[in-house]
Amino acid sequence: MEISLAAFDICWTLSMPPRGLTINNTPIEVAICDWHLRKIFNDEDFAGQLQTNQMTKLPGFIRERTNPSRNAPSLADAPYVEEFFIIDPATNEEVARCQQFLKADKRTVAASGKPDPKEINWGGYNYHQLGKKYPECEHCKAGIPSR
Repeated sequence: MEISLAAFDICWTLSMPPRGLTINNTPIEVAICDWHLRKIFNDEDFAGQLQTNQMTKLPGFIRERTNPSRNAPSLADAPYVEEFFIIDPATNEEVARCQQFLKADKRTVAASGKPDPKEINWGGYNYHQLGKKYPECEHCKAGIPSR
């Protein structure tokens, strides 16, 4: 199943999952820094659950990269980025929205090869990126270990 770019944009704009999926409509919203978002993703072992087929990957879209950040791989090494969803097949719920860099063939994963979570819907919470403007989240300010 593939989601068109237009369908993805509509889903993104409305903060809804792709057609046919369900989400908790009343989650507790938690904006956190990128590090804490990855920590939750890793602590829940979503990547491991993908590898063991406990969770499934629903492809989103692949787009050409422009203006990479200083910490990102070069355009020569990873000219594309793929956005995709991790789905819990037991509930048909969207668990996470992630991205990963791709090589020129648009199939081979580049950089670390690990999914980079952008949003997690888990345990009644919607964890999402705080944004670059405010790099420290409430977890950081409260002293919850982040390094």
